Amino acid sequence: MSASRRDKRDDKFIPTEMADVFKALSDPSRLRILYEVSKTDVCVHELCKALHMSQTSVSHHLRQLRAQHLVNTRRAGREIFYMLASSHVTELLETARRHVESD
Repeated sequence: MSASRRDKRDDKFIPTEMADVFKALSDPSRLRILYEVSKTDVCVHELCKALHMSQTSVSHHLRQLRAQHLVNTRRAGREIFYMLASSHVTELLETARRHVESD
């Protein structure tokens, strides 16, 4: 979350920002990417191979996940590795999984 977004928050219920996070989580491909990233730090070409998706598609989804601060990056030489931004992302995914399994 950017500093300006944090400044406006002041612990109020923020439905627009929450909706943006849920929109990012609403795509099955992004959920598959998050699942892979939750296992280990991974680069784009590894995600493409694991998910049988094009580099363009994976990069597009990663851009959306980064915009919602769901994944972070680190550079190692020429490669950029992706990882979950925080344990909150894992909690969101686990809560959603439990919700679906309870039906």
